[in-house]
Amino acid sequence: MLAAKKDRRASVPIGNGVDWESGLKERNKCMRAVVQNMRQRIKDADLTEKVLLNEAKPLEVGMIDLCESEKLRKLLFMSQFDVLLRLDALWQDRLDGCPNAPVLRYLGAEKKGSTWYQIFDIISGTLEPRVEDRAFYDWILVPEMDPPRQNAIPPEVYFDDLSGEHVVLISSSCAESVRIVCGLVFPLNRYTKDRWDDQHSIVRDAVTIANITDVRMSGDNNLEDKSVNHGRPRSQAVLQTYFTGKQLQKGVLYRISPRLVDFNFARVLLNLVTMDFQYTFSGESGESVPFHDLIENPPEFASSDSYCGERGKRIEKEVLKGLRDLAKLDVPHAKELILESSQQKAAEKLMVNRLTVIWGPPGTGKTYTLALSTLRMIEVLGTAALKECPIILVTAMTHAAIEAILNKIRSLMEHYGALKERDSSWLKMISLQRVWTGGTHPLPSSPSSKGKVNIYAGTTFQLYKFCERAHVKANLIIIDEAGQLALGTAALVIRWLHEKGKLVLAGDHHQLAPIFATTYPVLPDVPLFGSVLDMLMGRKQEGLTVAESYQSLEASQERSLDPGEAIVQLSENFRLTKDLGEFVETIYTKKFRAMNTPKHDIIESLQLWLGLSWSEDRIMEAARVFLLDLANASAMPKKGTKLSLKPPQMKGDHDSEGGKVEPLGQASLALLRVSAPRASIIPYEAH
Repeated sequence: MLAAKKDRRASVPIGNGVDWESGLKERNKCMRAVVQNMRQRIKDADLTEKVLLNEAKPLEVGMIDLCESEKLRKLLFMSQFDVLLRLDALWQDRLDGCPNAPVLRYLGAEKKGSTWYQIFDIISGTLEPRVEDRAFYDWILVPEMDPPRQNAIPPEVYFDDLSGEHVVLISSSCAESVRIVCGLVFPLNRYTKDRWDDQHSIVRDAVTIANITDVRMSGDNNLEDKSVNHGRPRSQAVLQTYFTGKQLQKGVLYRISPRLVDFNFARVLLNLVTMDFQYTFSGESGESVPFHDLIENPPEFASSDSYCGERGKRIEKEVLKGLRDLAKLDVPHAKELILESSQQKAAEKLMVNRLTVIWGPPGTGKTYTLALSTLRMIEVLGTAALKECPIILVTAMTHAAIEAILNKIRSLMEHYGALKERDSSWLKMISLQRVWTGGTHPLPSSPSSKGKVNIYAGTTFQLYKFCERAHVKANLIIIDEAGQLALGTAALVIRWLHEKGKLVLAGDHHQLAPIFATTYPVLPDVPLFGSVLDMLMGRKQEGLTVAESYQSLEASQERSLDPGEAIVQLSENFRLTKDLGEFVETIYTKKFRAMNTPKHDIIESLQLWLGLSWSEDRIMEAARVFLLDLANASAMPKKGTKLSLKPPQMKGDHDSEGGKVEPLGQASLALLRVSAPRASIIPYEAH
């Protein structure tokens, strides 16, 4: 089969009768001649050490897999090209000496528990504390030259972001072993420590790998140098470090700049090549490739065979009627299990279609709809869910989003369990599991998972590792924040969809998009170079269509959707007031029904509390004034009232000699630690 695939490619002409193999050979010969000529000119000019900074290591390639599928081939190219562009941008910045890199002064080390942290004063530039709890060690730290040496080559230039980790890429004719440090986990262990030796000796001696743990204000530690700071508070960076060279020196200045970190890169490439291999021989094997079917023809994919169907939709209506009857009787917990009008349409689509897209701005309850629709489907299937839907995968762009949907499922399960008027024994079938490490997580065949409807939640990378190891196919895949997830990254999970499995996406392509190194061309049929949601929502020809705009808020006046239409826009907004909802309607096709009305008693209490809660701390006092202005703005003042909203400022102080000290700049509200009591079950409308 491998030989047959290779022979077919070799016979494909690319123009003027030239086949792929001959064309690539001629192209490579030309490029080799250009490179050799350039190197010789540099050598003749005696500029080798100044221009050719890194060692030219031999590269052997057994085959370049071009992918049989045109769309998979384009995705494969874009994934590689984007990494190269990001590397080029990093390298250009390093050549310039990282002029915009924050400069830090090393103060010393602190120990918390069994972990040592390195403390730095932030002298110039800004740093943000990390969002995720995991340590990615995605920064490199080098001593700042003071004064800078003319024509000196910065140590960062020698850092090779694509050298380090073995990744096996399987192509249709061979297996290539590539070393990629952008996916290397720090600190290194005894199995990976030797890979650091691939780096240049200057890197091993001068570069420290760092992870930003926190950004704080000075004053809460004993390491502050009063002689340098004149007793004034200063922003500090708390780092975890990994280094093999010189130890950090107190009082020395260091500059910190990013390195390329992409744990998904090698997996994305391998995944796309593997799916292309499956697609090439799908006719012979009879197995479908769900991701390829999705990008080739989404409407056909959406309406293809799946479980539940119209029968499940009818049963779901009966369940909904029973819950509404209980809600009318003011039965506790029943109201929390009833979806609003547009949310209910999304739940019905999930029952019938193989593909469902839940679209809406923040506050429309996308996560709530995903969670309750999933539980409702399991309730409708009953014991049949053990056969029809035993494996459910839940993922999102961030750990916070994954935790949000898990918490929502848990909360709704508590509501179901507390509803004594209905049978909730089906809840015992559900096993909700967080996949932190796909390589070690218990398999579905384990005693705790066997005979259950297993809901596995994790990042795309960890779910990919888990499914690859467990050899399982998912009956339902849920992707929240789909507008932020690049199509190639989403493919890591969608690859494992069962041939009759359902795919549910939720998000908003008008919000944050995936970050790419450049702008890619807009393809005439399918926009591949964006998020998985862009691929569906941005289709212009023969694609999925969004529901018609509301002509009225009455659901009965809305046009019914055709079976092939899989996109549902949520129209109830639980965060926006009426005025804000009308503004957001300029972007979206439907009008929004504001579910949130200003609670004047709460606002008045907040105004009173903030008005009396003075603080002697300058930062807290500035933040109090700022928040008081926000409370006044929330009180919806009459037209003509002017409010002055200014970010909190830390005013400059005077030194001991009476001279004015330079202002410290704006104090980020992120530095304020705010806590609030958390109830076990909070009604969705109040969250």
